[in-house]
Amino acid sequence: MKKVSICGCGWMGFPLAKRLAEAGYIVKGSTTTWNKLNTIQEQGIEPFRMVLTADGIYEKDFFDTDILFLNIPPGRKDQDAVNSYPARIKSLFKYLPSDIKVIFASSTGVYPNNNAQVDEETIPNPVRKSGLAVLAAEEILSKQFKNLCILRFAGLTGPGRKVGSFLAGKKDLPNGNSLVNLVHLNDCISILQKIIEGNYWGHTFNVVADEHPTREVLYTAKAKLEGLELPSFNKEKGSFKSVSNEKVKKALGYEFEYPNPISFP
Repeated sequence: MKKVSICGCGWMGFPLAKRLAEAGYIVKGSTTTWNKLNTIQEQGIEPFRMVLTADGIYEKDFFDTDILFLNIPPGRKDQDAVNSYPARIKSLFKYLPSDIKVIFASSTGVYPNNNAQVDEETIPNPVRKSGLAVLAAEEILSKQFKNLCILRFAGLTGPGRKVGSFLAGKKDLPNGNSLVNLVHLNDCISILQKIIEGNYWGHTFNVVADEHPTREVLYTAKAKLEGLELPSFNKEKGSFKSVSNEKVKKALGYEFEYPNPISFP
């Protein structure tokens, strides 16, 4: 029976853990919050409280696993994330054998806004600190582990993250004609399960819905559907990217449950 440890058993990690436990995996899940430990345990998942630091003092039992899902994003308020985040990831290495299978939750923010389509062959050129931080983490993980799968997730939506509420009621917003890259939680979980079950190691995949509506079309339509105040956009043209998901669909034989963000529940 395969063992899976999920480092970051939160919004995406917790439903993945539940699905894997239901499928018969031995699952361990970490959280930074004491009061979530019972909730995790109630789902048949072994809970651990763990806060990633550069010092790297953790419970070794968490790393007694076949597969490790690293699902810890850089801190939004961390001004030194470009350095501190890779250091936190690297602190795990002393607990992990080199042949362990690792899935790393990265971001499509590593790609440049080049006003064109980008795919896994596009040379990363992030601008934001978060993109620089996850790209640095990708690089150190790639050097350390041969059985690594990097998943570059687009903007995450799903329970508690209704698309219409993102910009509802806001006025004079820029970049109305820019294309949007989003993905629904259900598709994230299904792709993660397929990778775990199918042993897709040594790959980098973009995880993003098929369709890329403009910001104005998407957020206006979703606000209307959700009964929220409509946003308004100015005529300013901004830079954008359209992230391709062709590689993950072809490699996994996967069809997205929610291919168009306008139809996201």
